[in-house]
Amino acid sequence: MKVIFGILFLLLFASVLVKRCEGPERVVRRVPASRATFSGEWPLTVESGTVERRIRDSDGARHEIVVFVTQDGAEYALNGTARGLGFLAIEPIWRDAPPPLGPKVDLGPLLKLGL
Repeated sequence: MKVIFGILFLLLFASVLVKRCEGPERVVRRVPASRATFSGEWPLTVESGTVERRIRDSDGARHEIVVFVTQDGAEYALNGTARGLGFLAIEPIWRDAPPPLGPKVDLGPLLKLGL
């Protein structure tokens, strides 16, 4: 019986240590971006916001997240990691490209601001 309680205690202690190793999300780069100051074609339907690169340590892994934060605080995923972690999909504010360029304006230059 003591062995079972000992094992349970060790498992509980280990899970607390793992949770403590998970750090909060932190911003490592923040760049204001707007239609007025952007070089190239502005890819969004909103006029301005901030591109942020964040690091989140969770589940024993480090996640690099790039998001576009609108003036009203909505956070849209600019990379797959952010999308996978549940940030808003960028599609609702992603501008259509004029024909014949393609369906959408290239997000690459905006994403690069955060890298």
